[in-house]
Amino acid sequence: MLNPKPLAPSVYVYVPEAPFPHERSILVMYLFPSPDLILPDLNLPGKDGREVLAEIKADEGLKHIPVVIPTSSQDEEDILRSYLLHANCYISKPVRLAEFVKVVKSVECFWFTIVALPRNEP
Repeated sequence: MLNPKPLAPSVYVYVPEAPFPHERSILVMYLFPSPDLILPDLNLPGKDGREVLAEIKADEGLKHIPVVIPTSSQDEEDILRSYLLHANCYISKPVRLAEFVKVVKSVECFWFTIVALPRNEP
């Protein structure tokens, strides 16, 4: 069972409680078919975040949605591959909670205050 926790309009943190974590992204996309922003980690359990990114960008109904990659990886190959798969942004997740909260607020401010996003599906 998923428990979406709203942070702001169309931004959610999902707390997985399902016995099938590899199917989580499928269920999330069913429950929230048109988010304004997608934030998949590269190291998702059961399914690699790069696979999720490639699927999003190959899907006609999703590819217009910006994808921000929040991850702890600093590997140059991860960064390059994410951008080659059309990630819109690659962000290093800080380890300390206070710094992480600051990054999340910066992402929210940038994507929902400064950037013009489409309001309707193409």
